Amino acid sequence: LNLLQGQEYVGLFWAQVDGKSFYTTTDLRNVTVNYTGSANNENRAAFCQKKVFTTGGNVSVVLERPFAQINLGTTLSSIDPNVNGYPLQLQSSTMEITGVATSFSVADMKTRNETTTVSFEANTVPHNFTPSEVLTVNNVNYAYLGMNYILAANDKATVDVKYTVSTDVGSITRQIPTVPVEKNHRTNLLGNLLTQETAIQIVVDERFNQPNPCIYVEVLDVIPAEIDLANGNVLIPDLS
Repeated sequence: LNLLQGQEYVGLFWAQVDGKSFYTTTDLRNVTVNYTGSANNENRAAFCQKKVFTTGGNVSVVLERPFAQINLGTTLSSIDPNVNGYPLQLQSSTMEITGVATSFSVADMKTRNETTTVSFEANTVPHNFTPSEVLTVNNVNYAYLGMNYILAANDKATVDVKYTVSTDVGSITRQIPTVPVEKNHRTNLLGNLLTQETAIQIVVDERFNQPNPCIYVEVLDVIPAEIDLANGNVLIPDLS
C-alpha cells in the first residue's frame, strides 16, 4: 500500500476459501455467517485480524480464526473390527448447536450479541475422507466423527450440542449441554461415542431339577383341561 508518511492506520483483514459464500464481508465491522449447508465442511474455515500500524517499513499481521472449532471424536478402538468384532461402517454425522453467534466485527474482534440454533446437514464423517488423521489426547487415539466451525458468542461461551452419527447398523444421537467454546480454539468432545460396554450375566436356572418344574395353564376355560400332576403335563381335549 502507498500510504501517507507518519500516519497511523487501522487495517482490517479477512481471509476465506476462494469462491465460497458462507460469509458476507462487504463490511468487516459486521461480518455475517450463513450456517446453512453441510456439516464437517473444511471450506468454512476463515481468518481475520485487526492491526494498528504507522506507515513505513513492513507490517506483520498474524491472522486468527474468529471461530471456535467443535470436534467430535470416538476412541479408535471402538471402530476397529479386531477389537469389537464387527467392521462398523461410518456413514455420516451432523450437529445441532444452540447459542451460536451469527455475526462478527473485525474492528472489535468480537461477536455481536445475537445468537441462534444451527442445524448442520448430515455429511460424510471426517474420518472417512481423512482416515490417516488421528487425534491423540492423553495417549488415547480418537477418530474424527464431526468437525464444525461456529462463532463463539463473546471470547468464551458455552453452547448446547446435539450430534447424530449414522452407521450401517443404525444411528446414535446424544446431547451434551454447556460445552465450552472459545474463539480461535478447538473444543474436542471425546469418548467411546459409538459403542457401550455391556455386561451379560448368565444364570443357570435350576428349576428343571425340581420334582414338578412345569407351570400349569388351563388354555380354554370352556373345555376342562386334564392335569397330570404325576408327569407334569397339561392334556388338552380334542376339539373335534
